Amino acid sequence: MNPDDLIKATSKALPEIDISGSRCVPITNGGSDRDYFRITLKDKSSLVIMRYTADRPDNLKFISSSKILKKIGSRCPEIIHHDESNMITWIEDLGSEHLWDHRETEWEKRGELYKLVIDEISNIHEYNETNLDVDDLSQLEPSFDENLYQWEHDYFFDHFLFYYSRRAPSYQNALRQESEFKDFEDAVQNSVAARKGLSVLVTRNVKDYTVSKLSVHTPKSFLSEY
Repeated sequence: MNPDDLIKATSKALPEIDISGSRCVPITNGGSDRDYFRITLKDKSSLVIMRYTADRPDNLKFISSSKILKKIGSRCPEIIHHDESNMITWIEDLGSEHLWDHRETEWEKRGELYKLVIDEISNIHEYNETNLDVDDLSQLEPSFDENLYQWEHDYFFDHFLFYYSRRAPSYQNALRQESEFKDFEDAVQNSVAARKGLSVLVTRNVKDYTVSKLSVHTPKSFLSEY
């Protein structure tokens, strides 16, 4: 579907909306085999259209997963309308601003944004999934295993480091080769610290950094020594 077709589909799905004079433009940073478009109406209000395929089975659970997140109190966009037969969904538009856009913002403001994100993630992870009913549980994705972790690992390199961070290929390759670390996050932290010229790393998981060339401390040993 091209933008004009999506505007027509919007008129059919949401007849109460006046789509005259509206415009539809692609949102370039989609994900997981989903394409996004923003329709801006003549009154300057807007909504987002998500178009997906069945090539990735988890795409078919997007709507139900969104409803579950909403049910447990997560702050996620409202599903306005879902055309299951044509695999199109109309979603509340929360704007085009990303956390990444604030990477150079002064810490006083950026820190508050980071805290909001961490709080939201914590709320999800702290929720006891056994409180969900059987139907909701059936819509959840399987727990992480080695294959899914590897997929996330590769996605981070291919999409974040390569596209968003614009880091040099040599930097990316160096991180990929940090195979002596069992944990990917440990490898990233160690590599970043070393490249920034830092000599000390503070962590509660000292045992995971036995191969590090940095001086690795627990918070207690760091405070005692420094």
